Amino acid sequence: MSDELAWVDIGSPELLDLNRALDELGALDPEKVQLVELRCFLGCTAEETAALMQISKSTVDRELRFIRSWLYRRIHSGVAVDAAEA
Repeated sequence: MSDELAWVDIGSPELLDLNRALDELGALDPEKVQLVELRCFLGCTAEETAALMQISKSTVDRELRFIRSWLYRRIHSGVAVDAAEA
């Protein structure tokens, strides 16, 4: 897993929380989950992710900031967070 999600310890229960949060986010916006998968789990660069998703690098960067914030709040608050709120 990349440094983008460094606050999630691979050996901790937070990894399960991350999985649940990604499932919730996927129900709201599957493209955001695809972006996380490409950047954080597959190790694609922002440029590679942008090319694969056919969006600009700045959109990748902006979306990833939003997603990290949303996931962090979701995992650490234990309460569902509407994707539009983050």
